[in-house]
Amino acid sequence: MIGDMASVARQVRCPALSISINPEDASAVSALFDDVEIGHVVGAGHFLQIEVPEQFNAMVTTFLGKL
Repeated sequence: MIGDMASVARQVRCPALSISINPEDASAVSALFDDVEIGHVVGAGHFLQIEVPEQFNAMVTTFLGKL
């Protein structure tokens, strides 16, 4: 996953939001993007927005409110 993200990250020129289920991804993701906010959800698998919508939506809403 991180390899694919690296090629995309080089093209990003705006603030980014990364929400994951694995807190250990934070340092790798932070190293790839110039301006990234990191979020982690608890109690979800790969369908974050479906399994824990209250956590996911809160993070997206907060991020968008800062733009």
